[in-house]
Amino acid sequence: MVVDGMTPLSDQGGGAPEAVASVFAARFPPHSEGQGETWQTRYEAAWQHEPERMVELFDAMQQAGGWLGTPALVSWTGRVKDGHHRVICAVMLRIRIPYLTLPAQL
Repeated sequence: MVVDGMTPLSDQGGGAPEAVASVFAARFPPHSEGQGETWQTRYEAAWQHEPERMVELFDAMQQAGGWLGTPALVSWTGRVKDGHHRVICAVMLRIRIPYLTLPAQL
């Protein structure tokens, strides 16, 4: 995959993990085919439709004390394309969220 470089939010000004997680969510909205999707609607849908997956992921991230798996993928337009469930758990746990910004040609 071609990326324009890994840009972990944790390397941009430091700060408390809870501030970093909330800044990420405020800066990068979830990707949506339609308008009106927010992190709140993503959160509600994830916990309503996939509660077992969310509990498992939340518990694993809590036990690890940090992010799990590959960084969240953010489009060049600033929308999260992949990693929504992990972002939701990271914000809940107030942990840092690493991400990759995809170039415009993808």
